[in-house]
Amino acid sequence: MIAVEVHLNGQRLCVAGADDLRVLHASVTVAGKLGANTVLREGSETKDPPTPTLFIEGVAAREGNQEAETLQWRPQASVSIGDVVELRLVDVAHDAADAPDQRRERRTIPERERRMFEVAKANYLALRDKYEGPSTDDRNSI
Repeated sequence: MIAVEVHLNGQRLCVAGADDLRVLHASVTVAGKLGANTVLREGSETKDPPTPTLFIEGVAAREGNQEAETLQWRPQASVSIGDVVELRLVDVAHDAADAPDQRRERRTIPERERRMFEVAKANYLALRDKYEGPSTDDRNSI
């Protein structure tokens, strides 16, 4: 079974993997004001330092009509500037991988489509006067 072995500052955090995964993802993300010339989005000015985050996730496939699950390993793992994160792709026996710390059902496709529609509609309504100009017709019937 394919897995990812994760080390933080030389210490093994986990071997992330499961027999039913179709996606396995491990990464470090840093968000915030990362440089002197960083321009943040309007309204998001902050004095907080950049926030590094370690993500170790997978998506478990399911047979038939069963919904997929998102699995997470070490969701509370803290990383800081200067830390060394090592990711090693490994082929291991099933019992060599660590169990995920969290499992959650993914939204069904109709739920995701509905959420995408609601976000698109809200964006359209917020921006339509800017791009289409004011109108006298009843546009709130959307």
